Amino acid sequence: MLKKIRIQNFKCLQDTKDMEIRPITFLAGPNSSGKSSVFQAILALKQTVESSDMRSPLILQDYIDLGSYKDVFYKHDTDKDIKIDFENLNLNKWSIAYAIQEDKERPGRIFVKSLEFFDKQLPSIIFSLLGSFFSSGELKIVREKGNSPFIGKLKIVREQGRPYHKIELEGLEDVSEILLNLEKFYLIEPRKTLSMWGKEFSSISRKELLLLFSLSSLLRDKTEELFDHIYHIGPLRDEPERVYSASGAYPQSVGKHGQWTIDIIQYNEEIGGIIKSWLEKFNISIDFALEELKKGSRRYEVVLRDYFTKTKVNLADVGFGTSQILPIIVQGFTSPENSTLLLEQPEIHLHPKAQCVMGDLLVDIAKTSKRLIVETHSDLLIERVCKHILLKDDTKITPEDIIIYYFEPTKEGATVKPITVNEHAQFENFPEGFFEERFEEALSRAELME
Repeated sequence: MLKKIRIQNFKCLQDTKDMEIRPITFLAGPNSSGKSSVFQAILALKQTVESSDMRSPLILQDYIDLGSYKDVFYKHDTDKDIKIDFENLNLNKWSIAYAIQEDKERPGRIFVKSLEFFDKQLPSIIFSLLGSFFSSGELKIVREKGNSPFIGKLKIVREQGRPYHKIELEGLEDVSEILLNLEKFYLIEPRKTLSMWGKEFSSISRKELLLLFSLSSLLRDKTEELFDHIYHIGPLRDEPERVYSASGAYPQSVGKHGQWTIDIIQYNEEIGGIIKSWLEKFNISIDFALEELKKGSRRYEVVLRDYFTKTKVNLADVGFGTSQILPIIVQGFTSPENSTLLLEQPEIHLHPKAQCVMGDLLVDIAKTSKRLIVETHSDLLIERVCKHILLKDDTKITPEDIIIYYFEPTKEGATVKPITVNEHAQFENFPEGFFEERFEEALSRAELME
């Protein structure tokens, strides 16, 4: 679960400074002010971690399409490094910096300039790479405890294209034992040469080598664990269909457009009741069912019962808004605890009253041990969430559960200003321009009536 993030020199973001991620974190501001760039930075790392392409240090096309490498640098200035820092609730910290390699052999190739990882229970690990992530490089292992010196410095030549985190060694000491007993770690007499796949590892001991591989594997595992639990729903969900064909898969994510929502519903016995409850709160339907057209056909229709007429209706006949709500309900309540959900404009295609109910839905999801980062243009949505600070029932939240980041475009890139909410559900330290349109319209109407 994400706790904090900072993004530098990425697209229109020169420096966001540290952004604390609370249970409900809103990104607000004008169009093209940098809100979506926060999601893009997170998703770029997610699609890189999940990619099977071990030669590319940054995958630009998958969940999102970022164009060319130069497009992702702030003002296309490749002299400055992209840097992304993030921290999870377990106090694990990552920091990754990207740079463009300008040489005759590989002009314009992006590479990882540095990668830092800190685990509160393990040494700080700093990868200072001389080339791309999986080519030749140097690894330094640093122990951060008082003024303790380096416990080791290794330099390894790796076979081109072979990621060291997948190297397996046999006949050496147990990895977990070494990781759990780092206080007792001592360098043993280094061997002159250790041959592996025809490559030589000079001046390195068996323990040093094992520590290197096990720590890099640990880093990979922890990073995958973090990004596995990040889910993204885009601003335009798929239109409702009259008939859905089951894929036979059981995806963990509804997908950017909500395209796998029905697949998840099909295999989850509990979600139907949750959907029914929330569609009733939205005044859409008093029932919800997934009905197979013919047994064994694997073709289904989503059947609702109209809230007002009590008539049985197909999902395709109840309006576009329902299909926009469903993916959020399903992802929100089926993703595992400690997940982070990235939601873009959940209020799209919703009536103002429904936008308020969407605020209630976001609070309910956050209370299931998840964190929501929500890009929105709806002041109603934000105000409804803040209202829960004043409630006395089980939907009550605290001011510490909410934070709003207001993005504003400037000549020097987007500025990001945090806005907090007090115990009276009032905005504090909000900048000029923060949802001022409603006030200006009211003032304009008053002037016209004079």
